[in-house]
Amino acid sequence: MTLPDELPPITIGDPGHMLHHEHLAEFFAGHGNRHEAGGVDHLVPLAVASDVVNLSQSRTSNVYGDLATAGPTVTITPGPVGIVLVWFGCMISTPNAQNAFGHMSLQASGGNTFTPDDTVGFGFRSDGQGSVVQPFVQGSRAHAFTGWNQESTTIRAKYASVNNSTTVSFHRRHLIVLTF
Repeated sequence: MTLPDELPPITIGDPGHMLHHEHLAEFFAGHGNRHEAGGVDHLVPLAVASDVVNLSQSRTSNVYGDLATAGPTVTITPGPVGIVLVWFGCMISTPNAQNAFGHMSLQASGGNTFTPDDTVGFGFRSDGQGSVVQPFVQGSRAHAFTGWNQESTTIRAKYASVNNSTTVSFHRRHLIVLTF
């Protein structure tokens, strides 16, 4: 098996290799799950799935849930290694109020399950100090789930506002999933 010369294999935990998600499926297609290059055993994704919701929508509840347009959402089947690597993110904006806090997390359903919580997610808190009218942050996070079964699983982003009375907005939401 030969990998293309212009794109390096991705090794889990190696931040030195960055590929745009549109090129991942093309790169990994047909390369199986493992590849040895230069004496190093690389774990290669079997599938790549992505979704984008390019809308600006808000939430006031402190319980994780969907926005008016749910997602982003992808359905995958984990590979034999049972590792699922998920990149997700968005822009979060809050009113300039003390302790305004928005959070994005993940939920998995189907063959593998996971409930959204703060440990697998990221958030933004405005302290209400300063002259910024509507503070915001744009970011993303990666999380590796391990020990998953080879069963169809749907992963969907979920959202919360820590202060029940504060409206937090989420913009340009994205989700990229690699299965191993």
